[in-house]
Amino acid sequence: MKEVKIYTIVSDQLSPPITGESFCTDMVRHSDYAELDAKYAALAADNDKAMESLKQANAVVKLAHEKFSAMAAENTALKKSDVEFNEYCPRTRGDFFYLNSLRRFCFME
Repeated sequence: MKEVKIYTIVSDQLSPPITGESFCTDMVRHSDYAELDAKYAALAADNDKAMESLKQANAVVKLAHEKFSAMAAENTALKKSDVEFNEYCPRTRGDFFYLNSLRRFCFME
């Protein structure tokens, strides 16, 4: 079916006929309506699946954003501690020692 055909019927052709008033009504065939109803049901099911996929994708994006935000905060804290560590290390001696906790070398004389 490519297009639904709409039939216009005058009031005296209806069953039972309506007398005393003159009007026209638009009607469609039941087979056309049933076909459209089936297409609508299929589209509604596809829409529900798409909405569920969007919700799942949104949840994944939110989780990734939370993880990336936490990693960015951790990275900022590590950069700050790196600067503080470099400022703390004495640099007046020629030898060096190794700190296992930060895995950095400080050069000492």
